[in-house]
Amino acid sequence: MLVVALLAPYTYAAPWIDFSGVINAINGSSSNTTSSINQTKDTLNNSLLGLPIDIVGIFTSSIKNSVRSFNTMLLGLTGALLAGNPDPTLMQGVWQAIVFVISSLYLIIFLIVGFGFFFSGMNIQKREEAKERLKKAIMMIIGVNISFVVYQLVLELATAITQYMWDTGFAQFFNTSIFSGVGFVMLFAYTGSIFLAIITLFLRYLFLLVGVAIFPIGIFLYFAPKMRSWGKLIFEFLGMMLAMQLVDVIVLIAVGQVMLSLSSEAGAMLVPALGFVVIAGVNGFMIIHSIMKSANAVMDSTPVIGMAIGALSGQVGALAGALKPTAQGGK
Repeated sequence: MLVVALLAPYTYAAPWIDFSGVINAINGSSSNTTSSINQTKDTLNNSLLGLPIDIVGIFTSSIKNSVRSFNTMLLGLTGALLAGNPDPTLMQGVWQAIVFVISSLYLIIFLIVGFGFFFSGMNIQKREEAKERLKKAIMMIIGVNISFVVYQLVLELATAITQYMWDTGFAQFFNTSIFSGVGFVMLFAYTGSIFLAIITLFLRYLFLLVGVAIFPIGIFLYFAPKMRSWGKLIFEFLGMMLAMQLVDVIVLIAVGQVMLSLSSEAGAMLVPALGFVVIAGVNGFMIIHSIMKSANAVMDSTPVIGMAIGALSGQVGALAGALKPTAQGGK
């Protein structure tokens, strides 16, 4: 009986001890741990899979920013070369040296004029020719000495006209917002087109700066006996360089109107790049045309130079003709 009494509490107490809560807690914790592990694994997998894409994205973004910065620099330089002209005072020392050299030739010019009067005698025609030479000599002296001021005024006038049109016509071409949202192809298209335009604009700017020194030479040659064609050659070349700026402004204004009319089209972003390509082409044509025209004028006015160039080209052609059969025989 005692044994039964001692065993009885255990027998009756056992049904009220419930371990299901502990088991459920353990199962829930295990499920949460498994879910966290799965989420961590998925996150790691996604991170590892997206890592190359992120690296490429960072790399391409860096390249795009570099190209945009480079294009912004090119646009600034293009605007400065297009809207402005060189400061003639940068070459004033060279101009003074050129004028000093020319002044030393005035004595020769007046000796020629004096001998013309002396040998003309009573011949009315020769005396008129001598008077004409004297008038040209006086105009030469005046023109050479005021050439710097005249050239400076012409450059300032051209700059004023361009800057006025800049504010009213095509300033949008030099706004960096045209690069926003464009891809690699468009960025490099802008880079190439602007770079081509810069080459021709830099040549124009350089030639105009050199013009400070050669303008008095052109005046001297224009009024010197039998050298008029050489003076006209210099004037025409400098005039072409000045006209190039006005032509570029007109082209940009026209391209701006085209851009406005095509603003709703998908390819409207390509219009500024095409505008800079057109400017490069027009400027290149004007520079080459001016150089070729100058070369032809030199050959026409100086037969010796023309004969030398013709002989040289003939020798080159003969040499090429002699080498061609040899090259064909080697094949």
